[in-house]
Amino acid sequence: MSYPDSHLDLLTAPGVGILSTVTPAGLVQSTAVWFLFDEGQIKVSISDARKKLRNLQANPTATFFLLDPTNAFRFLEARGTATVEPDSDFSFRAKVGAKYGADIAQFDQPGDLRYTVTLQPATVNAQ
Repeated sequence: MSYPDSHLDLLTAPGVGILSTVTPAGLVQSTAVWFLFDEGQIKVSISDARKKLRNLQANPTATFFLLDPTNAFRFLEARGTATVEPDSDFSFRAKVGAKYGADIAQFDQPGDLRYTVTLQPATVNAQ
């Protein structure tokens, strides 16, 4: 499934998205995340110290939500399944950090591992 051209500006701007995952208790956990729209896909770098990673490993169901900061009635929502892959050389972490002008490594503790989460949307809603 592809994303509408009308909302590509939200996907490529240095905004913050909301990643929602499902906890083991069946509740929704939502977290603000930095992201990349890379090769037509929404991708997020997550440390292995984060609950959202454990949530996705147990249940890959996820929703990603972007709100236009200039128009509260304009948004993009993608619901689907997330794939989780190791970012062994931290290259994806560096790529996300470059988008936001930050070194994401400063948020990690010694020994933390990083993973790349890619959303495979089943449904895309754009308003």
